[in-house]
Amino acid sequence: MTDDDLDLLARYVDGEATGAETSDVERRLKSEPAFALAFQAMRRSGELMRIPVDRAVAEVSFEALWTRIERNLPANLPKPSPIAALWAKLSLVFTPPVLLAVGAAAAVAVYLAARSPSEVGAPPKPGPSIVAATPIPAPVRDFEDLDPGAEPFVVEEIRSEGNKTIFVSQPFDKGGATVIWVLDGPETSGKPSTGLAPDEDPI
Repeated sequence: MTDDDLDLLARYVDGEATGAETSDVERRLKSEPAFALAFQAMRRSGELMRIPVDRAVAEVSFEALWTRIERNLPANLPKPSPIAALWAKLSLVFTPPVLLAVGAAAAVAVYLAARSPSEVGAPPKPGPSIVAATPIPAPVRDFEDLDPGAEPFVVEEIRSEGNKTIFVSQPFDKGGATVIWVLDGPETSGKPSTGLAPDEDPI
């Protein structure tokens, strides 16, 4: 038996053989015992495979199965309207996380559009470096409490875009207390008023 003989028998058993092939198989079944034995084995194997399937199909009531399916379906299930179907799709987009992301992107786009081309990508302009600003207190005039050997001195001076900030420290009494205040204002050619006498002005 060759592979071609087995293919011919398979087509014959499955009913796919041509007229000439059918005549050839029937002739060889009578004259070739080995060919006839292979045919019997192949047909028996096919029958054994089809029996469980045919039996299961015969035992199943497809009408009863469909009835069970229909019974589990909601009664009078309405078909969604086009508007409802569209809203169901849009609801997946208009969720809080998506809306937050869209809002953030829109805010950034508006901010960039409002800026001039020269400002985009440019470093921020430096502003006045003001740490604190308090009214300039009156200088200490109680010479009994003022340390006679101490003089007002400038702790730090900061200049930025025409503004000047000066930190002034002055001992207040012999117990170690010190007054520190901030002088803040526009920078001018003259000295800003500190509230001190000319010979006491630390600026």
